[in-house]
Amino acid sequence: MGGVDNNGMSFGKDQKINFTNFNGIHKDDFENNGVNKTLKDSLFSKYDTNKDGILDKGELASLQGDIETYAKNDKLSKLETKKFFKSLGLENPKELKREDLYKFLSTVQADKDSVADAYTADGATCVEFKPNENNEIKRVVYSNEPEGGHKTIADQTVYDDHVSTTMYKDNKTYKREATETDEVLVVYNSDGKAEQMVELNKATNEKVTTKYAEDGKTVASKYRENGAVTEHLDPATGRVTSRVTNKGNGVTETVQFTYNEDGSITETLLNENNQPASSVTKKDGKELSKSSISTAEDGSTTEISTIGEGDNVQRVKIQKDKDGNVTGKVNIDENGNPVAYKHKVNDGENWYGIVEAKYGVSGYKTVMEIVHQLKRNAGVNRNSTKMPDEIELPPTIKLKNGKEITLKNIDAKFDEINSAAAKMDVSNIKVPENLPSAYPKDKLPAQKITIPAYEVKPENAGKKITQPDGKVFEYNDNGRVENIYNSEADLKANDSAVWIVYDDSGNISKYQLNNYDANGAFLGAKVYDKDGKLTYFFVNEGIEPETNNYERQIEYNPDGSVKYLYDNNVYDENGRDVSYDIFIPDGKDGFVLDTHWEYKYSSDGKQQRRLVYDANGRLYSDELT
Repeated sequence: MGGVDNNGMSFGKDQKINFTNFNGIHKDDFENNGVNKTLKDSLFSKYDTNKDGILDKGELASLQGDIETYAKNDKLSKLETKKFFKSLGLENPKELKREDLYKFLSTVQADKDSVADAYTADGATCVEFKPNENNEIKRVVYSNEPEGGHKTIADQTVYDDHVSTTMYKDNKTYKREATETDEVLVVYNSDGKAEQMVELNKATNEKVTTKYAEDGKTVASKYRENGAVTEHLDPATGRVTSRVTNKGNGVTETVQFTYNEDGSITETLLNENNQPASSVTKKDGKELSKSSISTAEDGSTTEISTIGEGDNVQRVKIQKDKDGNVTGKVNIDENGNPVAYKHKVNDGENWYGIVEAKYGVSGYKTVMEIVHQLKRNAGVNRNSTKMPDEIELPPTIKLKNGKEITLKNIDAKFDEINSAAAKMDVSNIKVPENLPSAYPKDKLPAQKITIPAYEVKPENAGKKITQPDGKVFEYNDNGRVENIYNSEADLKANDSAVWIVYDDSGNISKYQLNNYDANGAFLGAKVYDKDGKLTYFFVNEGIEPETNNYERQIEYNPDGSVKYLYDNNVYDENGRDVSYDIFIPDGKDGFVLDTHWEYKYSSDGKQQRRLVYDANGRLYSDELT
């Protein structure tokens, strides 16, 4: 510049500055080195145009150009120096000497403290610092704000074996760690919590993306990409749950993976409608079975699965509802026709339960008719309860009325709810002793009451509304009052004071007033008809305080005479009824057995079976709910 050659400009004897060594310098690099503070502040005030505290290459070039303008050649005289000082706005240049300018410029030229390079481009200042004692190099990029300040846009540290880079954009922080073989990028939100992490293997070009939940720690989703293939991973185990392959021209292929309890893996291929088309199950690299799958309009599926090879091949037809629940599973031949299934009998199973489970039927008569056919086919006596080791279940059984029952699900599990006896021994059921013959006359409930006329409020349908007096009205789906609770505390305990039952026309058919003790245990109730006339009342006795289960219930007629006696109650560990007996007066101041009741529950707790036996032990009522 200005005609100055590479030998630099002279500031006096043996004082020469070579401007080609100007890379940039930070204002802090002038601390404690004897540079005149007034001159330093004036030079930065004029030439640090973006006010970032650094004189970059462009700003130093402006300074160099002005000095060369005043020097007019390769020597800066004292007079020319004073004129330059005056151009800086220094009104008393006598306090400054040419040596002060030389010391400032020599510090820039030596740049022995921090900045190795600095320049401004596209509104940002880029600074590279000299290596520290660990040979680490740091780079920083600042934004040059209109008001004169600056913000860090990015920073980078170069280590011997990797590079660490941080970028700040849109209130998010992007941190990247890169080596020759790998690269990891983590994105943080404004609260410093991780949102996403991307891991790249440079050798294989495989990329794994992890997305986090709001806490910044819990993995919400994870997937792996490699070329045209994307694999979705289970966040907990890291196992592949699905694989999507881009075949080009807008065509993709999706395979879902299911990990079975026996260690096998089922791979399911989806069609263009994202529905199952086929599947294959493998274990230890060996193919166990393969299937073709079709999907109906309602979302249910039919799967034809082939197991084994050659003479040992077995075909199974599996039907599932739209939610994936198995609704049927049978063996079929090569033409798709159901074939007999040989069921190996497990300990505790019986004829009744096996038939009800496998054929999907209920009702004592129907089940027993099938049981008798199976026994006849197996050469087992009709009245025998002995179970063979194996039972052959035909695909179709024809009943006496001409109806055909087909084998429903060969995998249906025998459950306790599927067991029932046609007759049971009731000889050991004893009539309780010390029973009251009648209810005390002076304690009989009112024979007639006035039933309030409750207003129907459709807008309250299905709601629980607290009244001004603190009572809570529970409305049914038609907006009629169904239960009344004396307080919200009773509502929480499910202790209703009144229970109202309506007929199909919406008129009250039953009005029940309930009683509880101080612990909330149900003591009994009084039941009135639609006209408010007492029809019966009952009392629970011997209540167990921890479970609120009662030992005995006595039902009385309106005159106080005993109508029914419920006794010998048995409950399971969940407080549910297992069995109880009902006794009735024998007309001679005593009681006799009327019925024995049993309850059975499915293993998932979703179904209940109620069995009622008469006084001779014969099953006459069987209801599954």
